[in-house]
Amino acid sequence: MNVKEKLKGIGFSDSEARIYITLLKIGEATVLEISQNSGLHRTNIYDSLEKLKLKGFVTFLSKENKQFFRGIDPGFILGYLKEQEEKIANVIVELKDIQAKIPEKVTVEVFKGEQGIKFALKDILIKKEEVFGYSVTGQLRRFLPEFAEYYFREQTKNKIMHRFIYTKETAKPPTMYYEIKYLPKEFSSTTMNLCYGNTLLNLIWEPELVAIRIQSKQLADSFKKHFQLLWKIAKK
Repeated sequence: MNVKEKLKGIGFSDSEARIYITLLKIGEATVLEISQNSGLHRTNIYDSLEKLKLKGFVTFLSKENKQFFRGIDPGFILGYLKEQEEKIANVIVELKDIQAKIPEKVTVEVFKGEQGIKFALKDILIKKEEVFGYSVTGQLRRFLPEFAEYYFREQTKNKIMHRFIYTKETAKPPTMYYEIKYLPKEFSSTTMNLCYGNTLLNLIWEPELVAIRIQSKQLADSFKKHFQLLWKIAKK
């Protein structure tokens, strides 16, 4: 993935990314010079420059009756993203307050593919509740190794405890926030069954990646009782 695509991944439009990279390459530039170096039409540049100025990514000055633009130091982008993250976090709190007023209902959601699995697992990182699971054989590291590194890093940072029942002869626990017991390998499965809070998450790895998420206090309580029975007979 090139730099332009990475900028688009954090919220830049295609033209905003091209303009910002162009300004970093050539320094101060007029709209005409930006157009000549980026390949963008001048009419498209004005709108994108305004958006970049509002975000604080581009500054401007006037010299000899001409307006020149300059891209800010890339290091400031991180500060901008952190500020946006704080704003989003505050909005999420307010939205959850609104959601909490709705009577509890059982919901079932299905997510498919790599992005679906990632989206479902990120809910654990957001809620930061203890996770219980069985039929674990290191599937995440095997099927999504890059995302697994991100997940374990965030899990460690947020100290999210995982109590997992692995089958024997599997990979070692990936972080210190795992409490592990083992069952014989005949208990292994291609699915992974997880529970946190009032959420159940079933992850299917083969023949295709599928995540099934169920929101139900009754089912979650039942899962945890079943898990405790397995935990008692599992070995350290």
